[in-house]
Amino acid sequence: MKVTRVSLPLLLLCAALLCACSKQKSAFTPRNAPHHFKELKTVETLLETDPSSAADSLVALRELTANTPFTPLDANELLLREVQAQFKNRNLSEQSPDLLPVIAFYDSLAERYPKDAELQFLRANTYYYKGVEYAYLQEDVMAFTHYLRALGLMKPFETRGESSQESRFVALIYTRLSEILYRYGLFEPAIESCKEASSHYSSDADLAAMMRFEAAIYQAQKNYDKALARFQEAEQKVSVGEGMIQLSLGVKLIELQQYDSAVPYLKRAFTTGDRFARVDAASKLAEIYRDNGNTDEELYYTRYYVDNAMGETRLASRKMEIEYLYEDFNHPKNMEAT
Repeated sequence: MKVTRVSLPLLLLCAALLCACSKQKSAFTPRNAPHHFKELKTVETLLETDPSSAADSLVALRELTANTPFTPLDANELLLREVQAQFKNRNLSEQSPDLLPVIAFYDSLAERYPKDAELQFLRANTYYYKGVEYAYLQEDVMAFTHYLRALGLMKPFETRGESSQESRFVALIYTRLSEILYRYGLFEPAIESCKEASSHYSSDADLAAMMRFEAAIYQAQKNYDKALARFQEAEQKVSVGEGMIQLSLGVKLIELQQYDSAVPYLKRAFTTGDRFARVDAASKLAEIYRDNGNTDEELYYTRYYVDNAMGETRLASRKMEIEYLYEDFNHPKNMEAT
């Protein structure tokens, strides 16, 4: 009986300590963030299924804060969800809420609750959507930096096992990274990021989209056979036609010396293709028209090709920064102890 009397108070004390410690692991409690568990949870779900309705709900919540001020946790998440809704509804603008204060708030909170997985996921989302804001302003280096930070915050989720929501979010980050890498001609890292994105997507539509993007990268590398093969794999999943692969089809006709037949494909690539497809098509059209003696057409496409080459030099400094950021993230330098 003496042992029981001594043990019971100790057990109660331990239980109290465990309860206190468990509370410290989570920043989000009904007391700290009451709307997080109600209105904002509804908005989070709607953002994935019905972005338009999510935007309407956010307007109503913003009006609600005038009479019932939200806690700092709810107020900051509300800002994040507003930017997220604007992006998903394609009405992001320079007047959109600036997420830098939200990042500062979550970073500060993470120092107190370093093991709160829900907080880390929100932090990653905030960095990602701040990257989206920078991308909208065409500040690619800053966008790339914030996407990398979001990816770094998601790394622990990969080791402990991601949910479908978390996995798709990781895929989205890799997709944004691959787009920027591709834009600056960093083709091999772009393919790496593209493949990482594919490994986290699950739907056929998402996988097909990444296969098409990978085909575009191979096409920019002038690896036309591989581009066509990857595109055909994508078509087997979700068919969208041959729009983006016109350049490769035109080049295959050139290889067969069917120059007149190649011209329509190359012109469609020049008109509707991305920057790399347009430049490649212009160089090949200029060559065909030079052989045909059509000097006006040759001059037009040659001028475009030269003007683009000059534009490439203006991107050189950004390209170097983005390449450095990518390499440093994947192969961080070991800091020597001082």
